[in-house]
Amino acid sequence: MSRLLLARTPAARLVPVFLLAALVLVGGLASPAGAHPMSTSAVLLDVRDDRGEGEVQLPVDRLAVAVDRDLTRGVLGADRAFLKCYTAEHIAAAGEDDRPWTVTLDTGSVRTTDGVAHLVYPLGLRPPDGRVTNFRPRYDVIVAALLTHKVVATVRYDFDRGIRKTDDAETLGVLCFDTQSLEVPAGEG
Repeated sequence: MSRLLLARTPAARLVPVFLLAALVLVGGLASPAGAHPMSTSAVLLDVRDDRGEGEVQLPVDRLAVAVDRDLTRGVLGADRAFLKCYTAEHIAAAGEDDRPWTVTLDTGSVRTTDGVAHLVYPLGLRPPDGRVTNFRPRYDVIVAALLTHKVVATVRYDFDRGIRKTDDAETLGVLCFDTQSLEVPAGEG
């Protein structure tokens, strides 16, 4: 009999309402586990008759993890020389004859791509005899230290293969921890 009386009191009828309100409030304040894509690097290549050129785009947030440094202020300051050396040590290329090509990086700059700051280096690739053949770049910048990182490799200009502008760009593949090299079909370039 006392249960029936308790259930009919105004305070007892509000208990489920308070519980529901508390659940909604706690659930509404909790931020959802928002998934967002990780920043990726890019290697953009232009194939010329006597050389390859292009640029390397490195997301600063991922680069900071790879080199274990706070790069919020030092990308173009105190860490400039270190980062250029680090990047150059992780890029190589060889032609069909397996002879190494000369790899050069020009002065880097910071550019925002898809809302993410990237350290961008102009890249030069020169075959030893000045004749471009199919070649294999080896690339493990960031990837050597950060196993989940991905690098999109693209040919954005190769006149002889009909790739003449960014809209015609051909994605060669994705470089990652277990795929650090791919073939660039440039035999006619």
